[in-house]
Amino acid sequence: MSKIDEKKLQKKIAWSPHENQQKILDCQSREKIICAGRRFGKSALCAYEILLEALQPNKRIWITAPSYELSNIVFDQVLMFLSKAISNEYFKVKRKPFPVLKMDNGTIIEGKSCEAKSGMLGRSTDLVVIDEAALVDENIWNQYIKPTTHERKGRVFYISTPRGLNWFYTKFLALQKNGSAFRFSSIDNPYFPFPNATEKERNKEWEKIKSSVPEKVFRQEYMAEFLTEAGLVFRGIEEVISEDCTSEPQKDASYVLGVDIARHEDYTALTVVDRRTKNVVYIDRFRGMDYPQQKDRILTCAKRYNNAKIIVDSTGIGDSLTSDLKRFAYVEDYPLYSNKAKLKLIDKLIIFIDQGVIRIPRNEDLINELKIYEVKVSEKSGIYQYSAPRGRHDDMVISLALAVWGLMPNKIKDEDEDDEFATPYTQPLTQYE
Repeated sequence: MSKIDEKKLQKKIAWSPHENQQKILDCQSREKIICAGRRFGKSALCAYEILLEALQPNKRIWITAPSYELSNIVFDQVLMFLSKAISNEYFKVKRKPFPVLKMDNGTIIEGKSCEAKSGMLGRSTDLVVIDEAALVDENIWNQYIKPTTHERKGRVFYISTPRGLNWFYTKFLALQKNGSAFRFSSIDNPYFPFPNATEKERNKEWEKIKSSVPEKVFRQEYMAEFLTEAGLVFRGIEEVISEDCTSEPQKDASYVLGVDIARHEDYTALTVVDRRTKNVVYIDRFRGMDYPQQKDRILTCAKRYNNAKIIVDSTGIGDSLTSDLKRFAYVEDYPLYSNKAKLKLIDKLIIFIDQGVIRIPRNEDLINELKIYEVKVSEKSGIYQYSAPRGRHDDMVISLALAVWGLMPNKIKDEDEDDEFATPYTQPLTQYE
């Protein structure tokens, strides 16, 4: 195939790289890592790289991300570029069960989710783009993605904002040695905050963002700095991890069970905490169960842990389930209808972790959710919101927070036991024995 005239191609797709994007494009390394702040233009840059590869015959290209939702960001950008570059009759797109674009020249572009690891087996790739790479588990990279690049000597682009000093940071340092690691802040995009903005408008928007978000958020999300502490919300996570805090139910012990009910493709998560020791003694997580099965599993868990008090998010499907659970167990509903309610819930968990009041097991799913949990600030209202990053789950964080909500602030003595908790729920649970 003849060499692509990029100037003509860029004119056709109505996109051209800004000067800092061009520095990345000029790098010919097989591996490139881009650590950049929000609105730098990472997705468009990688979509263009994919377009150049896709116009060559018989290529297999992957767009991988922590979830299909996130992989669709770059996939959709590629589709937009391709629709402008060539006629739609030369390629076909399928969205389910995962995004696939097949071209008449034999090239295949696939969107991959790190939650569906089995879909990454047995293939060879010419180009892999790992979007939000800092949120991808290192084992997924080593065991499922990296092996696909060996046979065809495939290229790999890692793009992300940083998330502490994890494997993305280590990879950045390694590639920095040969000049294929790039770090840019959001304002390093000359089109920030919009094309043709004056220097005064750029500085005004930059200072507005800087003053409206916590310093740590600004440094990580907009300055693209690698910070020592991974989490934006929870500090001291490693200090509260215990290798032996999980346990079977203890006689005369009192427990709280936090329940986050699955919505759509999410998980239902259960977390049991010992009220006296503040240890997380049991964790359960599942999805794909119908309503009666979820109810049975929750009640069985509560019964096993000495008729534990259940605290459940009663919004949405949780409302009807809470009503049903109250027929059989001691239930407190905590409706997360408002942002204010969620702030109160998460703030208490922040304090318990920051002050080392609780102990959590070395459960990687829980630890990862805690480390990537974010605080976001609305640019319009200035209101803070806690949430998982887009495309990620927070069911285990919410389940833990609900359990912690039922705890007193500090370790308590026997005589301080609350009567409400000291007397377990005694209604017969014969069907859950």
